[in-house]
Amino acid sequence: LHAPAEALFFYKWFPDRHFTLASDLSSKQAGEFRQTIFAMINRANKAMVIKNLSFSLRIQALKKILPDAKYIVVLREPLYTAQSMLQAMRKNKHPENKVWSIHPRNYKELEKLDLHEMVVKQVNQIERQIAEDLRSIPEENILYVEYEEMGGQLKSIIDDVNKLAGPSVKRRSDIPLPEIQVKNRITLPEEEIALLKKHIKVLEWELH
Repeated sequence: LHAPAEALFFYKWFPDRHFTLASDLSSKQAGEFRQTIFAMINRANKAMVIKNLSFSLRIQALKKILPDAKYIVVLREPLYTAQSMLQAMRKNKHPENKVWSIHPRNYKELEKLDLHEMVVKQVNQIERQIAEDLRSIPEENILYVEYEEMGGQLKSIIDDVNKLAGPSVKRRSDIPLPEIQVKNRITLPEEEIALLKKHIKVLEWELH
């Protein structure tokens, strides 16, 4: 599956919002989703990796549907995440009083804030929701990856992913490691970076 079809494909089983509780899915929806996932895994005879941002707010539902699922959490410095979101909003001419991309549970409250505070708190609320929901997941089913380490420690990270996946998933040795360019650099004006830093400083960041 490839974007954007991948996202649209999964949406048919989930509510028309990102934050999803286990109780938001009917038994029929949960069953059909589970059967579809296993059918694709069995058809390809490979592990299935879902890289869909909306699933970061659907961990509670996923735990019910796929209790043995493994989770890879990529951590990035909040400043650069917030900066990227601001740039994406402007590139796509998104209204500055509306949350962009993934909507946390309290997004309507966030939309009452000024732009820079809204974006920082959006990043923070998503992270806090992930941290809260992962507390019910066995530690051996979770891998945390630092975004900043992906350029220089890729082999070690792939080894960790292989270990997380388990012995049933075979790693192919004939595929060379890709070169990943980690792009953490300040690109916004100094005054905007100062605003982002101000809002980041006063919040708790559970995964950092």
